[in-house]
Amino acid sequence: RRGSDLVLWGRNAPTHCISSLLVMDDLATIITGCHDGQICIWDMTPELEINPRALLFGHTASVTCLSKASAGSDKQYLVSASESGEMCLWDVNDGRCIEFTKLALKSRRNTLKYNVLI
Repeated sequence: RRGSDLVLWGRNAPTHCISSLLVMDDLATIITGCHDGQICIWDMTPELEINPRALLFGHTASVTCLSKASAGSDKQYLVSASESGEMCLWDVNDGRCIEFTKLALKSRRNTLKYNVLI
């Protein structure tokens, strides 16, 4: 339970095969996109525990791109894109899709491998 939100998974949490990842500027919020189009917002504690905050639904294909967006305010925004050309603007604080569009051109996947050291 987080604030007034309640999330029920049942016996098993949904699977989440990660296709893209973004760490927000606060270094405590991690965003993952997956192959089935879901996006998950995670909170990381100072003890390096990772806990799910929200599961976002807006794409019908693999999430290939996640990027921070700014509107000059204290709010955190996220832009996501999928293999099928869908693009969403999200409010990271409440998980709300603010805007959705489907592009005529499909995205092209470029993979970059790197290591993160903590």
